[in-house]
Amino acid sequence: MTIEPNNYTAIPNVVFDYWMNRLSHTEFKTLCTLCRKIFGWHKTSDFISVRQLTKATGMAKQSIISSLKNLEERGLVMMIKRERNGCPITNEYRLNIEKPLDEKYQDALDQEDQRTEFVCPNFVGGGPTIRPGVVQPLDQGVVQPLDHQKKDYPKERLTKEREGASAPKPPISVSPPQKIPRNLHIHTTDVEHEKLLNSFGEDRVKSLYELLSEWKMDTPKSKWKKSDYRSILRWVNDALNDRELKKKKQENLDAQESNVDHAQRIAEEFNAVRGPQRQVQLTTTQDSLVIYTTHPTSTRKPFTIKFKENAFQEQVHSALRKWGLL
Repeated sequence: MTIEPNNYTAIPNVVFDYWMNRLSHTEFKTLCTLCRKIFGWHKTSDFISVRQLTKATGMAKQSIISSLKNLEERGLVMMIKRERNGCPITNEYRLNIEKPLDEKYQDALDQEDQRTEFVCPNFVGGGPTIRPGVVQPLDQGVVQPLDHQKKDYPKERLTKEREGASAPKPPISVSPPQKIPRNLHIHTTDVEHEKLLNSFGEDRVKSLYELLSEWKMDTPKSKWKKSDYRSILRWVNDALNDRELKKKKQENLDAQESNVDHAQRIAEEFNAVRGPQRQVQLTTTQDSLVIYTTHPTSTRKPFTIKFKENAFQEQVHSALRKWGLL
């Protein structure tokens, strides 16, 4: 195939030899289009719009803008922005296609580092081609490079070096903090004890120590944990909360039983003496004390007081005053 005269674009070889594998697909495509628009018309610069580049490359507008920005940062393209009456118009583009200076310098170093070859004169009848270096000729004419890494020390010298070498320092042993007895079978460090005091308070900590001590006395030693501090945080505090809750429930039951006895005594006393005079009666149910009127025409509703309510006795006396029984 022959190319017709003046039917080609002269693009510098560095575009293909150097930049093609360093640019992205969109950047290389944009660069080749700029070369066609500028070098193809034998110009040094040209006014090219983004729409022209989009139509020529078939890429999106945003891809063209991003590629132009990257090419400008690499120094391959110089964009000159223009305005007319304060409005932007088509930009002017110039190409500066060269290999970076640092790459040129590296190529020069690579060429300079190539060593020349020569024939060893000590080899009988000519010699093999070798690279320059330190060599040691032998009687048979064999060339052997010296190995500077090997050190042939005598045994006496090695022994002295080993004996003179400083022995490694033993690791520094850090003794664990001392645990102090707080209760029977309970031991914690000062730091742990201080943390417990800050979290629960002095009275609460004493209760925790007592509960854990009771558990240890009733439990085989094989089931004890190593750290009393961790045991307190994990389960002793919850166990103490459960114990206090059960105790409070029992106190409420005891108070309720005493309230029942008090209500029955008051009902018997007032029903026998003042109840008939005031036409008021007191009766006890399973869970409450009821005060009601026996007057046939009264519309007063019965008054009920639960046994489990707080301040039961005070509420009873207050109700009796309202009903005129006290």
